[in-house]
Amino acid sequence: MEWNDRRADDYTITEFQSGDHVNFELREKHGFGFHITIGNHHEPHVTVETPSTADLEARSADGGMKVNGIQGDLQLRTSDGSMDVSDVSGSLHLTSSDGSIRVHNAAGTLESRSSDGSVHIEGRFTGVQVHTSDGGLDLTLAEGSHLTSSSRVESSDGNVTVHLPRSLATDLEIRSSDGHIDCKLPLVMEGYDSRSDSGHSIRGRLNGGGVPLAIHTHDGNAVIEAL
Repeated sequence: MEWNDRRADDYTITEFQSGDHVNFELREKHGFGFHITIGNHHEPHVTVETPSTADLEARSADGGMKVNGIQGDLQLRTSDGSMDVSDVSGSLHLTSSDGSIRVHNAAGTLESRSSDGSVHIEGRFTGVQVHTSDGGLDLTLAEGSHLTSSSRVESSDGNVTVHLPRSLATDLEIRSSDGHIDCKLPLVMEGYDSRSDSGHSIRGRLNGGGVPLAIHTHDGNAVIEAL
């Protein structure tokens, strides 16, 4: 633990173990608290090492979070700070109220929700549910991705760019309420709507179709790129 310019006696540390469940909490004595990994120039920097296979729940009230090299059920939440996740696999649940989300080299299923900040996600996924309220969204389904559950990518206010393998089989729906659509993959078209009063939408099948993948932006452009 690095205290930077803070004093150790400004905080209380609580830790306990029950069976295979380990809990660690660092809380400022004024009532300000957070979990697991957090730090900036003026606050303590906490590093926690775990087995490579573990279920992890981590929360930060005010500060960034970095998680890497873990396989399992990961539930990560930041209230005010960025999130950086890499080299992980399993079931990923990410929530950021105010801060960017970056995911690199992930595998499994993903649920991601952010209120204010950019989102950059890259990995081999079998299902994704990604939503951002305010900020650009860039998602890459890496080569080897195979969707087995209905997936949705959505931005309330910001551009959406999704990179898909040319081999991906899916029923694709793209919709922009106030922006343009640019799909650079060969779709077997099933529907197209460009009426100005209802936005723009495209429906079609990639590689014969498969489970649905919906990509929506309410105020911004939707771009589908081929890997």
